[in-house]
Amino acid sequence: MSHKSINKRYIDVEPNEEGVTHLKVETYYSLGGMNYFNSSNEPRGLYLSVTPISRSLHEGRLWSESYKGWSGIKKHLVDMARFNQKKCETFVVAETEKHLIDYVCGKNNLKINLVVSI
Repeated sequence: MSHKSINKRYIDVEPNEEGVTHLKVETYYSLGGMNYFNSSNEPRGLYLSVTPISRSLHEGRLWSESYKGWSGIKKHLVDMARFNQKKCETFVVAETEKHLIDYVCGKNNLKINLVVSI
């Protein structure tokens, strides 16, 4: 199962005991196939995933990410027999994205950081 990232962004979360610093929200195209972790056959198409991660900068130039297994969620949005860049760019996921972010925050006891630094 390989995938091609279409859109990726990071949302700051408030300090917490798990050490999670961001929510990684990614839209990607997956070739689908057998998922051996949950013994299911996943369809080919467009997916949205939200994962709580700890993100840190090393030596001022290299970012690293770590995450705890099974702490995030992904959702299959639309079937696509093959990758179509135009369809991916015009696909809107706002309502689904908000629902998944709320679910992951509730599941992991996280709060979005609303303070904007200038």
